[in-house]
Order: sequence, then C-alpha cells, then structure tokens
Amino acid sequence: GVLSGPIKKDKAFFMVGYEGMRATKQIGSSGIVPTPAERQGNFSALSTPIVDPLTGTPFPNNIIPQNRLDPVSVNLINTYEPLPNRPGDLNFAGVGRVDNNQDQALVRIDYRFSERDQVFGHYIYQDLSFPQFDFNPVFIAEREFRNQSVALQHVHTFNPTTLNEIRFGYQRGNRTQLSSLEGTNFKQEDIGIH
Repeated sequence: GVLSGPIKKDKAFFMVGYEGMRATKQIGSSGIVPTPAERQGNFSALSTPIVDPLTGTPFPNNIIPQNRLDPVSVNLINTYEPLPNRPGDLNFAGVGRVDNNQDQALVRIDYRFSERDQVFGHYIYQDLSFPQFDFNPVFIAEREFRNQSVALQHVHTFNPTTLNEIRFGYQRGNRTQLSSLEGTNFKQEDIGIH
C-alpha cells in the first residue's frame, strides 16, 4: 500500500508505503542416514569392502571393532542424526520447509523552497526472514537480513540551462545466519570435543 499527498500546498509533499509478503514452501526430500547396525560399526549389509586405514586390508565381514570407533563421532551420529524411516538405499525421507517473510516500508518527503531550490529525502527499511527447516531437524537454519537506506537530494537551478544537484546516500545491511543450536545450552564438551 502507498499513501501520498501534500503537506503544504505547492511546497511540501509526502509519500509512505508498506509492502509485506508471507510465503511458505514445502520440499520433499530423501537422504541416507546410518542404520542402527552401522552406528555400532557393523557394515556387513554393504557389498563394498570397508578397509582398515591402518593396515589397508578389509575389516572381516565389514565389521569395525568397537574399540576402533571414535567416541566423539559415535556421539555426534547418535545425538544429531535421525534413524532411518524407510527401507532401501535412500533410507530417510521427509518434508522440509522454507519460509520467506518480508516487510518493507518507505517514507519520502519532497519540499520546494522556491522555484530554484528543491529537496527530497527518503528512508527505506526492509526486513527479510527466511528460515530453513530441513527434513532432518538438525539442519534448521535461522536466516535474517535487515537493510536500511537513507537518501537526500538538493537541486538548485541557476538558470534555464544550468543546475546543480547534490546527492547523499547511505545504506546499511545486516545478515544473520544461525544454526538451530544458537541460543541453546549446547556445549561442544557435551559431545566429547575438548
């Protein structure tokens, strides 16, 4: 919506506007997550040999011994990776969501001091929030972008063939992209990273 009109006849004018949008999009997706057996080092269901990086030989029956599993990695997988919810190679499926929420407002003032001098100024504010909710709830991202703009202009007419125009503009943007763990009591020590 836009509203505009005179403040003082033939001298001052204003314009204000607002634009907003709310959009939500769902996206179906699938992926691969470790099975309960694989989380224990048992990859016997795979036809590809799992090779011991220390010896270069395959692990017997594609089973990695428990004492060779990194406890931090096991903790990360068990804490932050969902379990399979379907059979087959792509063993995890779900629906993700992307929101797109925008608000934009502007104010503009025009003023005629005389036939020779005119000024205008505007301020624009834009706020964009587009969080992403992945089908794997671990990968939620809070994303925000705020933009502000100010502009001023002065036009002076010396004669019918000569004028001078001075402009000033300032723009500031701030983008934030945070993980779903931001602002929680999560500490890396909780999963064994020191």
